Amino acid sequence: MSTTDVMFNEMPSFGVAKRAVSVVLNEDGTTTVLYEINVENYGNVHLDSLQVTDDLGMTFPAPCVVDAVVTSDDFTVNPDYDGTADINLLDGGDMLLVLDKGAILLEVTIDSCGTNMGPFMNLAVGLASSPGDSMIIDTSNNGSEPIPDSMSTTDVMFNAMPEIGAAKR
Repeated sequence: MSTTDVMFNEMPSFGVAKRAVSVVLNEDGTTTVLYEINVENYGNVHLDSLQVTDDLGMTFPAPCVVDAVVTSDDFTVNPDYDGTADINLLDGGDMLLVLDKGAILLEVTIDSCGTNMGPFMNLAVGLASSPGDSMIIDTSNNGSEPIPDSMSTTDVMFNAMPEIGAAKR
């Protein structure tokens, strides 16, 4: 009886996309930006140790002050994420199955930027491990559809619409 050897070629691939869902100028002078980050596995193997990073200190430099809240229905978020000292959005324990995808919502409230209204350019970076212990990395493209190995910033502007009122007596 003869045996047949079968070779399995591991081809890990995933993509990260990021878009600004909304930019709201708040009455207290702060601005709230809601980002959506989508991650999708395009490879032929499951990916583990999934991590997505987002460095808000690079996007909104001093004197800007940021407050961030991260949520996800698909992944386990890092409760210590603050966007500056801790830039890991996830806890790093999630697995992304072949052809699976998920979303992360990042709500950022920005204050004290002075006259700097942008543009503020932002990127997210995804990292994961393949079963063969290959570390794969993808930097986000702008939009909602992840495109592996395609990088473009997600830009926002704080467009204040000045108002003036007048009354005649």
